[in-house]
Amino acid sequence: MDTGLKRIDVLPELKSRVASLDGLRALSIAMVLFNHAQLSCDFPGGTPQWFGWLFNGQLGVRIFFVISGFIITLLILREENNRGSFSLKNFYFRRILRILPVYYLFLFTVMIISRFVDLRLNPNEMTAALTFTTGWWKNGTWILGHTWSLSVEEQFYLLWPFVLYFVTSPRKRMIAACCAVAIMPLMRVLVYKSSLEEQRGFIFIGAGDSILYGCILAMLLFYYGAEVKKYFTSYVGVLRIVLIFLIWGSTALQSQAMLGVLTVPLSNTVESIAISWLIASFIFNPDPGHKILNSRILVFIGTISYSWYLWQQLFLFECERYFSSESFRFPINIILSFIVACMSYYLIEKTFQRLKPKIAA
Repeated sequence: MDTGLKRIDVLPELKSRVASLDGLRALSIAMVLFNHAQLSCDFPGGTPQWFGWLFNGQLGVRIFFVISGFIITLLILREENNRGSFSLKNFYFRRILRILPVYYLFLFTVMIISRFVDLRLNPNEMTAALTFTTGWWKNGTWILGHTWSLSVEEQFYLLWPFVLYFVTSPRKRMIAACCAVAIMPLMRVLVYKSSLEEQRGFIFIGAGDSILYGCILAMLLFYYGAEVKKYFTSYVGVLRIVLIFLIWGSTALQSQAMLGVLTVPLSNTVESIAISWLIASFIFNPDPGHKILNSRILVFIGTISYSWYLWQQLFLFECERYFSSESFRFPINIILSFIVACMSYYLIEKTFQRLKPKIAA
């Protein structure tokens, strides 16, 4: 089935903005927000154990990772299919416009605040955040802690587009990606046994395969969509129950430090595969779940999720850790972070998004 660079008849669901992804992003950011909000002053006490499993911040980021790999790879494959090849230069210009303006504005804001409030920053930490190497540093402060996920993504995208650029056969691309995800569980075990054990879930070699599973899903649906679509549309209700059980069951096992010999190498793998399959099930099935994920409110939240993810760290932190103002108590801090995220999206993200067509031209 090696089609080289021949033009491919793509499934209609993949030709334009893919349904349900913004809704899934909205659920992901909700996991992160409520995970962090538990630290806030006035957050309701005595939350049950399952609340921590449901609103697991790292699981939320993992869903972001799979979606990111899926979208980025799909965009590259579309461009390649329409034009015969894709431009690495344009890819990185688009990536810069998408990520850096808001990100560096956030870091600049943190630097300004640190002049007036003791955020316990150190020079290495800010340098790591500026260079997308956050996860490799131990004992980081809360205020920049979430930049590890941006670091993992940017390190991944320094490599993956080059693989697609130089490996043009669909079959060889799939083989390369599958070999990489097969190696990653072993890498996690090696990291677990090394001095980097504490950073295992926050560095590229420990968490990057979640993005790669999204890439594999994109290639699978793009190249072999007509053949595999049936697997995502059969027994959908049962399929989703099984997938959700795998995702949150794995999260629960990790949170209880159970079956470490299996959860260390395989939890990320099991969750990422299940998330990928769940994404495909929502893309191809216009059922009530699909309609909920594509509701206006969830689509809007998913659209501003990048800005919200960045700025929430300034509002959601351990009770009175940095600020004692009433504005940083739950749920006011959630509302304020939402307002700032909206401002960031409309004033910064949208402004730079308008430059993308000019670059493409």
